[in-house]
Amino acid sequence: MASTPAVAYDKYYKGKGDVATVMRHDSNTYDAESERTIGTIKKGVPVTAIDEGKYVSKMLVRLKNGDQIRVQSLKVQKPGEAAARTSTSGTFKPGRLGLEDKKYTYQQASDIIVETIDESRWSGAIKCYLTQLFWYTAGYRGDKIDRHGELVTKEDLRRCKRAIKTTTWNNLYKSIQNDFGEVLGPFALYSYGLMDSATYNKIDIPKSCRIWWPEADNEPLLDFGVFLKASDGLREILKFSSKAGKGSTNTVKPDDIIYLLNEPRVGRRKAIQKWTNTPQLKVLENLAAPNKPTTGPILAVNAIMVGNAALKRKYNWPGDAAAKRFAKTATSNDQSPYVHAQEWAAFSETSKPLSKMMAIKRKNARQITTENIRYASEVILRDECHGPQSPVNMNEIFADAIRSKVWYIKFHLGDDGVPSGLWLNSGWAIERDEDYRHSANVCFRTQNQLDRQKGRIGIQPAIAKS
Repeated sequence: MASTPAVAYDKYYKGKGDVATVMRHDSNTYDAESERTIGTIKKGVPVTAIDEGKYVSKMLVRLKNGDQIRVQSLKVQKPGEAAARTSTSGTFKPGRLGLEDKKYTYQQASDIIVETIDESRWSGAIKCYLTQLFWYTAGYRGDKIDRHGELVTKEDLRRCKRAIKTTTWNNLYKSIQNDFGEVLGPFALYSYGLMDSATYNKIDIPKSCRIWWPEADNEPLLDFGVFLKASDGLREILKFSSKAGKGSTNTVKPDDIIYLLNEPRVGRRKAIQKWTNTPQLKVLENLAAPNKPTTGPILAVNAIMVGNAALKRKYNWPGDAAAKRFAKTATSNDQSPYVHAQEWAAFSETSKPLSKMMAIKRKNARQITTENIRYASEVILRDECHGPQSPVNMNEIFADAIRSKVWYIKFHLGDDGVPSGLWLNSGWAIERDEDYRHSANVCFRTQNQLDRQKGRIGIQPAIAKS
């Protein structure tokens, strides 16, 4: 007989604090306090269930960006339960490979990873490929490294990959590149001397270091860390954020950028002090909590309009009073005409997304909704906060936020199963704050739609294409 939801809650969540899991099915999302519908969340998305002491139909969870929302409890995957067959998200995450929230030597981590793969329920072909890929990354690479006696070749990887069914490979490819890449990252640092190259030999990853994968899934831009000395604490940790593929990284939420700006580098002042009273910081602050995802973009655009007459004329911006009134009266995902839409009539006719919508759907400015205005404002942020020559460039403030605190490590896996491209065609590369400082590709990106928002707009950093 199947257990009731309340019994299942007591078994998997009650008294266990925060429990990391994933969405098993698509679900509506709800405001954590009022429980009104605010959007949707897709299956496979990692969430952390927060124990409230008893079963409720709308479970309180924390997202990776730190936001707390509610989701349909029955749509959350129970810890340890087999994932939905159509989703492989999180399959090869560090936690799934037996790695806990503690410091490891390279040898300790290697033993756990290889043993977990060997004892898993994956097919022999997948086990072979994952093991070979691990040793290809962590194994022998010249005189400096001798952790593994056998040299795994590219042909070894290709042979193992060919043994995996094409449909299975296509289903697992992203998870291997994205999730298993986080597992491989610390070993690539050492094997390829990535930090030596990125810092011009100022930072070397020694064999005696300790490596660590955080258990929490909401650490800002932190997928794993390296302690150069075994005795180092969190203040001395080198933080790394994994990036999969050759393109740009995931969107970084304004809250996380502000958090990093407020985190002092060792022996230095907080970077945020440099940005006090700047439009860049005001934009980020308006987009961050406690402002709502619907009202934040309007306040952020209003901040860059102040003192910029040319920009006001360009968009027929209705002014400070109208923007602040919007922040007080707008309701998320309200599909009815905005009560003060007349104030935004000229803006609606100027804004390309809104003017195009009015032409196609034969709507007029009085029928514009709060979400329509929100999306048009996000487009302005995307277009006007884009690169060193833009009115409010975000590349410098982003570079200052991650400087000496976060290093991006990129991993690209070829279609043949062999890491390729990036630095010296190794499949790996390190990106530093300086790489973003003069990039024209550090810009706002939104996954929201013209009439519906899914979450906060954020910065998507990418290195300028050469």
